[in-house]
Amino acid sequence: MLPLELDHQSAALARPGNTIPDTLFQNLPIGVLVLGAQGEIHSVNQAALSLLGLTESQLQGQTPLD
Repeated sequence: MLPLELDHQSAALARPGNTIPDTLFQNLPIGVLVLGAQGEIHSVNQAALSLLGLTESQLQGQTPLD
């Protein structure tokens, strides 16, 4: 897992619902988990779901160690 720190502008672009960044996020060929400040999973892309064999609802609010 690579830590990623975003500035306020980048964080605004990364929020789900922003069409272009969300499309890019979902189509990345690598699995990505977006974590909150407490380590909880906020969102995942399709590659991560395929790798883990889980649904997004199963991962929401969990931590990578759960």
